[in-house]
Amino acid sequence: EGKWVSKNIEQKFNPYRDEFQQLLTEFIESLKTDGKQYEDARVILEQLFNISILNQIVKNLHEYKKTNNVVLLSDIGKMLQGFISNNYLFVYEKLGVRYEYFLIDEFQDTSNIQYQVIKPLIENSISEKVSESVLLVGDIKQAIYRWRNGDWKLMNKTIHEDFSNNVNVSALEYNWRSYPVVIDFNNAILKQLVQFNDLYKDSGIDNSALLTLAQDIYKDVEQIFPNTKKLDDVKGYVKLFVNKKKNNEDAEQQDDNGNDNLVWVVNEVSCLWKAGYKNIGIIVRKNKEASTIFDFLMNNLSIDDDDFKVISKESITYINSNAVMWVVFTLHYVQNASSYAHYMANAFYDKLQLPVDVEEFYSSLLGNAAFKAKNLYFKAEFLINSFFSNFNEREKTFSIHFLQLLKKYLENNTSGEAKFIQWFFEKGIDESIKISGEKKGVHLVTIHKSKGLEYDAVIVPYVNWTKKAAVNYLWLNKTDWVKESNIPAFLVKSNKNLLASNFDKQYLLEQNNEKLDDINLLYVAFTRAKKVLIAGIEQQLIGKELSKLIETNFKIENVNKNIDSYKTFENENVTIFEFGELKGNDEPYAEIESEHYEIKPNSKPQSLRLVVKGNEEWSSQKSIAHGVLIHAIMEQITDIINWEQVAQRVMITFNVAEPNKKQIKENIKNILARHNQIKDWFTIAEKIISERKFLHQGRIYRPDKVFLHNDKVILVDFKTGETNLEAYKAQVIRYKSMLMALNYDKIEAYLLNIDTNELVLVD
Repeated sequence: EGKWVSKNIEQKFNPYRDEFQQLLTEFIESLKTDGKQYEDARVILEQLFNISILNQIVKNLHEYKKTNNVVLLSDIGKMLQGFISNNYLFVYEKLGVRYEYFLIDEFQDTSNIQYQVIKPLIENSISEKVSESVLLVGDIKQAIYRWRNGDWKLMNKTIHEDFSNNVNVSALEYNWRSYPVVIDFNNAILKQLVQFNDLYKDSGIDNSALLTLAQDIYKDVEQIFPNTKKLDDVKGYVKLFVNKKKNNEDAEQQDDNGNDNLVWVVNEVSCLWKAGYKNIGIIVRKNKEASTIFDFLMNNLSIDDDDFKVISKESITYINSNAVMWVVFTLHYVQNASSYAHYMANAFYDKLQLPVDVEEFYSSLLGNAAFKAKNLYFKAEFLINSFFSNFNEREKTFSIHFLQLLKKYLENNTSGEAKFIQWFFEKGIDESIKISGEKKGVHLVTIHKSKGLEYDAVIVPYVNWTKKAAVNYLWLNKTDWVKESNIPAFLVKSNKNLLASNFDKQYLLEQNNEKLDDINLLYVAFTRAKKVLIAGIEQQLIGKELSKLIETNFKIENVNKNIDSYKTFENENVTIFEFGELKGNDEPYAEIESEHYEIKPNSKPQSLRLVVKGNEEWSSQKSIAHGVLIHAIMEQITDIINWEQVAQRVMITFNVAEPNKKQIKENIKNILARHNQIKDWFTIAEKIISERKFLHQGRIYRPDKVFLHNDKVILVDFKTGETNLEAYKAQVIRYKSMLMALNYDKIEAYLLNIDTNELVLVD
């Protein structure tokens, strides 16, 4: 209409109007036909660099396996599949002579490779038997291992296609675990959730396919309490804490799950225990959440009962034993007189609150040549026996198990003390002492670990999963038009941009599978409860979907009550719903003999935090540990103004002593005062890259700091100690060549020694 350009421009444009209109029409038609191919190419090209890195890793891994004559556990399935494909008649004939009937459990978590291995076994068995000879047991609603290649579609579809005339499906109608109120609640919440038209509608993606899929899988979700099962006065109880706070789904989940949200967990545990429920499961999605809850319970819950204990992976790992940590750090100190090991040994010794002057004890050890000449097991046993009578029962149990761990390690390894200490801080520190069959106590477990278990009372503090990584990646099958490539699949970023590509169907399928995973996790968590189920529902992810359902039309079948009638408390932060009545639990718990220890809450919060880092921190050479610390500080510093706060934070994490902190800060101050250009590096830089890995000519380079300026690039490599910087020039020149290959023309390269205040330009 002439409104978007001036008349002068319009007059000049008029002779070309028809041609331009034609070009525009052709362009739009081209987008309709070839636009998806363009988007395919764009998303594939974005990840070519990452694919090249993965290709190099695979090559190196293959070479390593070949050189060291090792096979990864993940390779066994493919190897077995390859062998059986050529020899299955011989294998299964031999196997069939011995076994006539087969039971395959947890079939919903079977992978495709595993299925191809057992498929000939099933074929052979059913061909020889008139009666049913193969029993596949599984529940697709409990399929929560897709992340390690479990494929529930095998049970839902494939097995019917491969053995259509020989499959009889039998669903378990009765629930022999849970009490009526818990059964009725789970029946209602799960059935109505998969039929909820607004389920995940906020994501902006059509949810009809998800609803169809979920309704098919959950068609038999309803179960019945068996009439033949006798009940006492306890009928079951469900309590929901529905959080009203709208959480940011992109925020770090652990920040949202703050300690304020755990006060109610402490109160509920205390209430349940007093009511006689001594088999309590606290079920979480992540190990990080379990660690947070464990610490909070230990510091804020006090129950005077010999049966009370908190049992979790966090509570039974060796890092939670002051005695074991003291022994290992003392061995480390005696071995090389490390000041860091001395500091840490003293810290753990103080926590043991023993009456002996430990410095005199150390002096006697350091001056005892006979002790130093003894083997590692003797030394550890001597240290433990020296104070064993003063240890509490918990530390005694840990100490005995630690000696067993050490003995087992020495049976399989002939290396010396330094290697054991390194192994312990890398792996042994996370080993757990064994507790078998223990029912009494508060059990902290993840949803995956709880599968197959049951608890009288279940608390699910955070119904808000699944938090996805900041950037997700998918391997997707190549599209039809990509014919030249021999790559069967492409690595692409998982985001809504894929909807404009030929990967759209695969992307939507993966989105639906992820949401179904979340529903299955909910099913597993809620169905662990026997008598009591208590859940905290967050306004986030699966929790938000549950909250929407409860707010609209949730009702329990055959109970003519509005959802508001179950509401027992409400304020600006939370609404509480209660179903059934919490009554005292008088059911006796069978005594089970097992090696265990009691964990009592601390009277005060722990004052020492041990952070386990990489191998370098446990090196017997203090100079290496110092170098790791300095590199960690310089990596985190991104501006001149706040460098002291950053350095302080890193040094606290590394448990650096105060005198050393002052010296390190003084060194950095002197460097900034003496070399003014370093300040300019930070202030003028448009971008600062720290410890970034670069792949160049098949090798990976990682310069310490790269400052991208408008007219040049500054490359800096940091050193510490009495280092001859000349010896490192060749390394920096290689970094410089690598950057030049990335089309950076003007590059200034430097070596900077933090300890000696020496700055060298590398030409």
